[in-house]
Amino acid sequence: MYGYRFGSVPSWDESTRVAPFFLWNLDVQKKITPKATIGFSVVNVFNNLHPRDDSFISYPYFWRAYSPLGRQVFANYRVTF
Repeated sequence: MYGYRFGSVPSWDESTRVAPFFLWNLDVQKKITPKATIGFSVVNVFNNLHPRDDSFISYPYFWRAYSPLGRQVFANYRVTF
C-alpha cells in the first residue's frame, strides 16, 4: 500500500486555500511459476474525490492536477520469456 499527498493550494480566485488531498493505492502480486505472476491493483482505495474549489467555474471545475476518476480496480497476468 502506498499513498500520495497533494498539498493545499490557493483557490482559483486566491481568496482561500483548497485543503490537502490524499490518495491511497494498493498492489498485490503472487509468483505462481518461475515465469508467471498474477497481480491485483486498486487505485484510490478509499474512493476519495478531489477537493472542492467553488471559485473554479470552468470545465473540469477543479484544479487539473487531480484525477476526475474514482476507484479503479485492475487484475494482471505477466509471463516472462
